[in-house]
Parts: sequence; C-alpha cells; structure tokens
Amino acid sequence: LFLNYHLLIYALIWLLGALTFFINKRLVNGYVSIIMVLITLLISRKFSGMYIDFILSLSLALVVNSAQYSKYNFINILSKTNRSMANFSYSLYIFHFPLIVFIISFFHYFEINVLLQQLTLQTFILYNVILISIYMFAFAMYYLFEKHTGIVRDSLIKKFINEE
Repeated sequence: LFLNYHLLIYALIWLLGALTFFINKRLVNGYVSIIMVLITLLISRKFSGMYIDFILSLSLALVVNSAQYSKYNFINILSKTNRSMANFSYSLYIFHFPLIVFIISFFHYFEINVLLQQLTLQTFILYNVILISIYMFAFAMYYLFEKHTGIVRDSLIKKFINEE
C-alpha cells in the first residue's frame, strides 16, 4: 500500500479545515480560539501524536471560523487577510497535503532520511525549498485553472442554459 495507516488518519485531520465551509455561524470567540491554538502549541512541545495534531487542527479551524464572523479589531484583521488571500488559499488547501504526502513518500521510497534529522541549516533550507515549491505549485494551479472558473462557468451557462 502506497499510503500507510497514519497518513490516512492525517488525511482525515486535514479535512477538518473543510468544516469551516459548512458552518454558517461563529462557534467560539476569536480570542478563545487563538488561546486554544497557543495552548495546543505549548502542549505539543511536551507531547506529540495524532491527538495533539487533531486538537491543533480543530483549534485552527475554529480560528478561521471566528475570523469569518468577527467584529473585533484583531480578529477583523485576520478576517481581512483571510479575504484577501481567499483566491489563492483554496488551491493551496487542495494541493498542499497531497504534495506533502508525495514528497514524504518520495524520500521514504529512496530511503532519504533528511526529513527526520535534527534541524540544521541544511534541513531548514530544505524545508523552506519544499514550502516554497508547494506554494509555487498551488499558485500555478490557481492561475491555470481556478482563476478562470468564472469565465468557464459563464461560457457554459451561455452555451447550455441560454440555448433552451
């Protein structure tokens, strides 16, 4: 099997971000959600594992949820930033996890254990190259496909709906 059990479980954790799309009201106060993220990050320094990752992703989803419906200044800044990056963020959301799985699987297949080493300047540079590559790929996919969704949709509507 190309993907192991843990990667499949993390795929489910990754899907928690989609929950914010389906929830049409603010669940918690924005400051509470940010405090939840900070506490989870502090706990993750001592403990690690799937449960901590689940709690962290859930708290980050709550930050996004509260940013969408907030009237507070700090959270409102997050909301404005969220709106300004919305065009590109969907492509990044869709492509980042499969690309990370591919990269990890590639390194694992060729028995390159550089991702498991202590953080050095070389691994820091490698992580940033991977990060920038993922951003560039996601932006390219946005630019090639998602950016033109409105044009394609309008032409399909004209062709199929207006012909009737």
